[in-house]
Formats: sequence, structure tokens, C-alpha cells
Amino acid sequence: MEMKNKGLNGMKPFLQEVAEDLVSRFGSDLQHAAIVFNNKRPVAYLQNHLAKVIGKPFWSPAFFTIQEFFAASSDLKIADAFTQFFTLYREYNKLVFKDAEGPIEPAKFYPIARIILSDFAQIDNDLVDADRLFRQLEDFAEIDYQFDYLSEEQQEFLKGFWSSYSEGKQKKQQEQFIKMWKRMPELYKAYHLALKKVGLTTMGHVYRQLAENNSSAAQFTAPFKDGKLVFVGFNALTRAEAVAFKRWQDAEKAIFYFDVDRYYLDDPLQEAGLFLRQNLQKTGLINALGTVPDLIKSRPKTINVYKTQGQVAQAKILSTALESKYDLLKDTDNAGKIALILADESLLLPVLQTIPTHYRDGDQFRPIHVNVTMGYPLVASSIFGLADLWLSVQAQVIQGEKDTVYHHEVEAFLSHPLTGVSEQLRTKVQQSLLAEQLAEVPLSRLQRQKGLLGLFFSKVTSSIEATGTLQAIFKHVLEQQLADKTLRQTEADLFINTIKELNRLHDALAGHLPKQNSAKELAFVLSLIQKAVQGIAVPLSGEPLQGIQVMGLLESRNLDFERVYILGVNEGLLPQTNVNPSFIPDSIRRAYGLPVLENQDAISAYMFYRLLQRSNEVSLVYNAQADDTNTGEPTRFLRQLEYESGYTFNYLEHKQHITTEKKQPVLIPKDEKVMAVLNNYLTGKSALSASALTAYVNCPLQFFYKYVAKIDEPKEISENLEANYIGSMLHYVLETFYGELKATDPEMTKDRIVEHRKTIPALAIRAFSQVMFENEQLQIMHNGMQKVVLAIVEEYANLILDHDEKEAPFEILALEQRDHITFKFEVNGIEKQVSLHGIIDRIDLKNGITRIVDYKTGSDVLRYSNLADVFDTNGNKQNKALIQTLFYTYVFEKANGKQFVEPNLYSTRNMRKEGTFFMEGKEKTKLNGEKLESIKAEFLTFLSARLAELFDENIPFVPTQNESNFMYSPYLTLCGV
Repeated sequence: MEMKNKGLNGMKPFLQEVAEDLVSRFGSDLQHAAIVFNNKRPVAYLQNHLAKVIGKPFWSPAFFTIQEFFAASSDLKIADAFTQFFTLYREYNKLVFKDAEGPIEPAKFYPIARIILSDFAQIDNDLVDADRLFRQLEDFAEIDYQFDYLSEEQQEFLKGFWSSYSEGKQKKQQEQFIKMWKRMPELYKAYHLALKKVGLTTMGHVYRQLAENNSSAAQFTAPFKDGKLVFVGFNALTRAEAVAFKRWQDAEKAIFYFDVDRYYLDDPLQEAGLFLRQNLQKTGLINALGTVPDLIKSRPKTINVYKTQGQVAQAKILSTALESKYDLLKDTDNAGKIALILADESLLLPVLQTIPTHYRDGDQFRPIHVNVTMGYPLVASSIFGLADLWLSVQAQVIQGEKDTVYHHEVEAFLSHPLTGVSEQLRTKVQQSLLAEQLAEVPLSRLQRQKGLLGLFFSKVTSSIEATGTLQAIFKHVLEQQLADKTLRQTEADLFINTIKELNRLHDALAGHLPKQNSAKELAFVLSLIQKAVQGIAVPLSGEPLQGIQVMGLLESRNLDFERVYILGVNEGLLPQTNVNPSFIPDSIRRAYGLPVLENQDAISAYMFYRLLQRSNEVSLVYNAQADDTNTGEPTRFLRQLEYESGYTFNYLEHKQHITTEKKQPVLIPKDEKVMAVLNNYLTGKSALSASALTAYVNCPLQFFYKYVAKIDEPKEISENLEANYIGSMLHYVLETFYGELKATDPEMTKDRIVEHRKTIPALAIRAFSQVMFENEQLQIMHNGMQKVVLAIVEEYANLILDHDEKEAPFEILALEQRDHITFKFEVNGIEKQVSLHGIIDRIDLKNGITRIVDYKTGSDVLRYSNLADVFDTNGNKQNKALIQTLFYTYVFEKANGKQFVEPNLYSTRNMRKEGTFFMEGKEKTKLNGEKLESIKAEFLTFLSARLAELFDENIPFVPTQNESNFMYSPYLTLCGV
């Protein structure tokens, strides 16, 4: 009857040993037995071993997880998490009311409740008397009297804790804690009683009742009276489990199979054996397998240790590490061949993305089967993305108390893969938002749409409506996916589980908080919805007895594999250093034997060492890149093995070769097509503007992209309104302001300006509508940022008008005047002429001097060193505003037959302190009079030189060497950066 398994170097898998022992005890008559595991994963493996050992059809025993088995002992149903919270919330507020205090809000109580419920569960699991645990002790003498059942060490723990609250030195937080602590005994009783009244209980309370009530235990185990209760592979037991197990063993109803090794059992310093020593030596449970084997040290073993740089890099090593192992999967019976154990379960997706679908076997490709039962998380799916988007929309409209939603959310909905929005509708909505520059979209416009779009953007007004609406959204998407036949099994499972979870929350809210409709209350309900869906995970489809097995550490219990790869073996992850929050301090936990951090270390150690027992080859992978969440150090379990195991260790470092591409020079030759575009400026079909000239001086390559290749920036909805929009609005305001005055009289006096300034606010609103929507009469409701922009435009306009009042009187000659001229220059000795074009903000006359006025709202300055620096493309002393105003001055003079025209720069940032004249050099020589005329002549020299360069077909377009010139350019990625 004994079955040999040579895959593990002659060592039998633990579950094969169990199967052989069970058959030797019961033969094929196993149907009366109940076999209990910690989880469901080992069931298929044990069934497989039983089938092979028996070798013929047989009646299967009943299989349970420990929680399923214990739950069968109670007539009460296990309350779901939401019902437990709301019940605790109601009972706690009753106690608060008795103390003449106001009720606590559910949102504030929720994080407290999670801790209390966890504490209550541990109290029940470990059979601790809640009254004694929470009793306040202020007199140390009482400890000796009332707690004589505790050991001396446990009593010292209690004294140490309560001493911090003695002598009237409590701080406010301590006083609040003590007040809550005093309520705990009564809350514990009231909470369980309230659940019982409606036919409910908790898993922890089931454990307590089973351990303390022998009659209920006898009743629910009656179906197995002709067989045995078989408990397989248990390690850490709660006190309730230990009591029940011992009672069943004493009654000869139960047998136990412990997966144990002498390496850590016999050595009291080995934390891995902590709980097994308690089970076998203290509790007195008997291992049905008899003698404890010495597997870990019985033969030499090689441990491969992979050091990687980065979390995801741990998964990437599998592509090479597994390459030579795929042949192990050829056998039809390959369930125990290869396992990938994820100590860091966040590596699941990177691992699945790394393992190929096929491997080469000679001339053919064989499929690689992967089985994952640790659960595919909803948060990694597009379903959660849709739920998260809906929650974000509701949070905006509820907490912001508004009837609009940001356009980003609308665009995210339109492009989400599950919404099924047609390309036609998506384009229509996007174009509408863009045309109207709707940074915030009215919900009413979206709700007018039929189907999912209108439903998704409906504002919820109550807790019941919130869960109901999200359920309706998921049902709509699910039905659409089914109709389109695009639904995959994993997504179907996630949809169903999510709808079920939302339904449970819906029922809980209906029973406890049905009228939650204020903004604060709805925000809490939304947070509950988010918490409800965040924890959902479903098993990925796969064959548990075929292919590569991917699992977490907990799922690996009872299972053995030839090749084991453990990923995430970093200190802090293995063992876990985080502990569930608790209101029960560490000292009191130790006094009552409740779990402490060392317990978690011992559990992690056992799971780690157990994987070494029967494996042929073990590979450990850790992330050596230290950051806020990772120490960069391997687990201390590895250091222990190095010191005491006698194993051989291969240290392999997985290096990621990072190379930076050399900056490739971008050079655009002036071929026939490029010259054809440039020749349009020479023939008069196109005119060169001041902006085009400064663009070329700033960076010839960017000039090519914008004016030759005509690559425009994609239009976007402007949320914060760029500076150029503010400048355009200011230009509109001032043009309209002076245009209205000029219509009756071009002479501007201080009184006329002062009187007309009352129109500025209205002009700013018109300017906003004109610039943003190309319709000055459009009436819109401005949001907060838009109101700020309007205020800035008004401030800038008033700043300029303050200056003009001082300059008055003056005569307005023209506003936004357009002039065209031709300009002659030479290219390689051949005369050319180009059409120049200028739009001048304002032309006025003061004291007989004609002035060109250019408005600027940016960082333009009045100072410059010399014109050579101003025209230097590769330098950092350019002055775009000076080039433009000199350009406008020359074009105006030539087009209108004028001389001695004076350029003025109205820079809103500088004009109050520095005036409106340009200034040269350190001496700050003002640019007027004779100095201005000499600069005009020098300007023409530089203009001719740059134009000769621009139209020379032998000189390509190249980027400026001064990278700051294109740091914020839309063509940045095209400039070779």
C-alpha cells in the first residue's frame, strides 16, 4: 500500500505520509471521518494522495477548514463585518448616553470599532475573561489578591502597565482611554447579547462557546461518531482550539498530524518550533505520525540567494531562473514540482506578467500552466478603477456641495474600458467640453444622457441610494459585457463578489443608518463602500495539481515542492513587523497570554523552515534597494541558516544595466519642401511677424516646428488658465476701454480715464468670455480660479490706467493696428525681400512724439546689455520684448512714413518701479532720443543677418545650446532633450 515519491529525493510529501497513515488506520472506509485543515488549498492534494494509495474508487471523507468546522457547532449565523460594526456602534452609544455624553459619530467610531472588534475576537479565541481583563487596577495590592491565578511574571506585567496611570498624573488622552476601558466589560456583554437576539454571533464567540460548552461539541460532532476528527498540519493554536482539541483527543474522537522537524522542535531557541512545542509538550496533543523526523539536516542542500535592485526586479529573475526547470512540468503528475512563494503578495501581478505562456521543448512549444489561489485583488482590476472613479465623483459633489464635476473625471469615464461609450459619443462630449472650456462640468448636462453616463453622474442623496446606485452601475456593465460576449471568468467573479458585498452593506445600512443624508454622513458611507470593495479578491482559474503553483506563505502550509522560489524575503516582510492595532497594551497582552509580536515571528519562522524540509532546491529572492518601505536587508532567517544549517549558499546578484542614451543632435536640413514654405515669406504669401522673429532668435528648431512644420499644441481645457490667456484678456480690456473713449474723442484726459474706469469689471468679464469661448456676450458662472483670474486682469488694467492718468493728456492714434511692409536683405550676395507684419497694441501721441505701446504681463524686463547679446540664440541675455517693440517701431515707421517713433513697454510687473523705457547696460541708459535712433539702425543690421541665416538653404535648423530657452516649450521632446 505504500507509495513512493522519488521527486523529493526519496522523501515523501507530508500529505502523502498522512494519506498512507489514514489508509493504514481506516482502510478505504474513510467516509465517516472529518478532515480539517487551516485552509482549503491542501484538500485537492490529500484527495489525490488518498486516491493513489487506495488505488480504487472510495467514499471520500468530509473536508473542512477549521472555521467551517467550528461554525457548524453553533445554531447562530456568523455576522458580517458591517453588521458587527453597526451593532457595536449602537451599543457603545448606549453606554455613552448613560454617562450623560453625546453620541459619537459613526465616521469617528469606525476606526475605533475595528480595533475593539479585533480585541474582542482575540479575547474570545483565547478564552480570556473580559471582566477581569478590563478591570481597572489602581492598588497594586489588589493585583496579588484578585489575580492570584496569574503567574508572578504576569502580575508584574499588570503592575507595570497600571503604574503609568497612578498618582493622578493622567493626561487627557489617558483619561479618555481609561473611560473607554471602563466601558469595555459592559460593551462586550451588550454587543454579544445584541447579536444573539437577532440570531447572529461572531467567529470568536463560536470558538469560546465550543471550548467552554462540551454538550454543544458532542452534538455537532455526532455525524462523525463512527469515524475520527482528523486535524492536519496545524501549528499556532488559539486557547479555544487547544481546549477543544485536547478534549476530543481525550475522548478518542480526534487524531492530529503535525508537520514538524527536529531541527526546530528540539531546540528551544528556535522560534519556528514555539507553537509545536506547546501543542505536543504543554497541551499534550499526540502526533499520529509518531517519531519526529530530522529532514532539514538529513542531507546537504544548496540555497540560491538572489539579490535584486527594486521590488519588481524580484519577479524578473524568474524568466532566467525557471528557464531550465520547465522540463519538470512534462510529467502528468507535476503538482509538487515548482512553487513560487510570495512573502510579499504585492508581487503577484509582476510574477504573472513574467512567466511565459509556453516554453520550447526541442522543435515544439509546450504550454506552461500556472495555478494561483492566493486571490486576484479587485484593486488591480479595471472594475475597481470604475468604482474608485464613481466614489471620486460623489466625493466632489457631496463634500464640495456643488452640482459640477471636474472634467478629468468625465474624460476618465469616457475612456474607461468598461463603460462601453461609443467613439462617436466620446468625441462629441470631449469636443463640447473643449469648445466651452468647461473645467467643471454641470451634472445636469451629463444626467440628460441616457444609459450608464446619466446613471454614473447622478448625485446620491442618501446612504441607501449610494450603495444602490453603485450596484446598478455594476449590473449595467455586467449585462453589457455579457451581451457583447467580452466577459472573462475572473472579471465575472469579481463583479459578482463586488455586487454581493455591496448588497451586504446596503442591507446593513438599511437596518442601522437608513437616513444618512448630510454631507458628512454620506462621506462616511462612501468611505465604507471603498473599504468594502478594497478587500475583495477571487481565485484565478487554474489546476491545483498541474503546473507552476503560485501562492502566499499561508497557502503553502502542508504542501511540499521539489523546487521552491520564495520572493520578498526581506527583513520586515519575513517575518512581518507590523502588528494589528489594539487597545490592549503589550504588558496586559503578555499577562493574559494574548498574541504578541513574537507570536507572529514564530509563525513566519515555521512557515519558512517548513518549506525547506522536503525540497530539493530552494531559491530566496530579496530586494536590496532600500527605501521608505524596505530595509534593503534579507530576512534574518537567512542569516540564521547561514550560521547554523551547514547548507551551501550561492549568492547571485541580479543587476539591471541602465544606460542613458546620448543626446542626439537634432538637425533639420532645408530641403525642397522646407524651402517651399520659407519662400512664401519671400513672395508675400506669408508675412513674418514679431513673434515668429523672436521664436527664431530664441531657438531656430522651435521656429521650424511651429512656423514651417506647423505643429500646433493640442487644445486642452485650461483649469488654471495659462499666463497667455491673462495677457489676451488684458489686451481685450484695454483695446475696448480706449476704443470706447476714442469713438467720441481721441484725446485722453485724466478725468475721462477716471470716469470710464468703472467699466473695467464688466470689460474683464467680457474679455474672459471672448478669450476662452470666442463669444464676448456669453454669460457663465465663474468658479473660484476663474474669479481669481478676473481679479488679476482688473488689477493689471488698473495698474496701466494709473500710469496713463499720470501721462495724460495724450492722443490715441490707433489700437491693434496692423501694418505690412517689405524688407530687403541679402542671402549669400543675392538680394531678397521678405514681407514683415506687425499688430501694434496701441499708438498714441504725447508732446509731439509718436509712441508705440506694447502691453506685457509676463516676466519681460526693460534692461538689456547690448543688441549682440539680445540676438544671441545660444546666450542667456536675450530680450524678446525689446526685439518685438523695435520690430513694431520699424514696421510702423516704414508703413506710415513716420520718424522718431518711440517704443514703450508697459510691463505690469515692472512699470511701477522702472517706468516704460528700455534701458541699456549697467548705466541704465534710457532708450530714447539719439540713443534710440542709433539702436534702430543697429537693429536693422542684426535683423538682416538673422534673416539671411533663416533663408539660407545651406544652414539647417538647429536647437539653441541654451536649454533654458526650451525648458517649458511644447516642443521639448522634439528638441533632443
